[in-house]
Amino acid sequence: MVDKPAGLETVVTGGGNTRFCLRSILRRRLSLPQLEPAHRLDRDTTGCVLFAKTADYAEALQDLFRGRKARKEYLAVCLSVPRPPAGTIRQPLSRWTGGKQPVRVLRGKGLDAQTDYHTLASASVRSLPQGGASLVLFRPLTGRTHQIRVHAAAIGCPILGDDQYGDRAANRQARQAFGLDRQALHAWTIEFKDPRSGKVLHVRAPVPEDMQAAIDLWLPRARAAMAR
Repeated sequence: MVDKPAGLETVVTGGGNTRFCLRSILRRRLSLPQLEPAHRLDRDTTGCVLFAKTADYAEALQDLFRGRKARKEYLAVCLSVPRPPAGTIRQPLSRWTGGKQPVRVLRGKGLDAQTDYHTLASASVRSLPQGGASLVLFRPLTGRTHQIRVHAAAIGCPILGDDQYGDRAANRQARQAFGLDRQALHAWTIEFKDPRSGKVLHVRAPVPEDMQAAIDLWLPRARAAMAR
């Protein structure tokens, strides 16, 4: 498992600059000619990414994710508070166009997309445009591009720092307050059954400093909920 920092693509394909993607950096530093990710994260999303040293093992891990046999949990600092505090978002989404257009909710004709969510903590924050903030645990049941970010916005709780799908006024405030200049979304845990050993493995990536600063300032009670 690798704890991916913000600002790096997991893998770059299609003629892009691969030198500074996470896979290329790891290959150079670990002197491994073969290293493949089992899944990907958005450029500015931090946290758990699984890599495999062989193509066969990478394919086996990728099958787990495609078959929804790997349990992924993401933490996000969201504006406002979800109502109800827990549930499943079922909102079909448009296809990813490689950045030409943002992903949108397409009711009745989009790609199936489902995300479980649970509010871990919330608080009133008068300085924010929405008047409150929350720490939300998201579990994607499908793997659409930008799924969590679009689903969070669809229930009226956009992720802090997300200029594409969120509230730019609140995002500017977050940049000024504690230097958060990307979406506050973190791939926190992954649990899966190792296809080779059969053992159930659980990995976790610590919350990065920029997100933790937002949590400490606006959601001080969240630490207890995260220490489970």
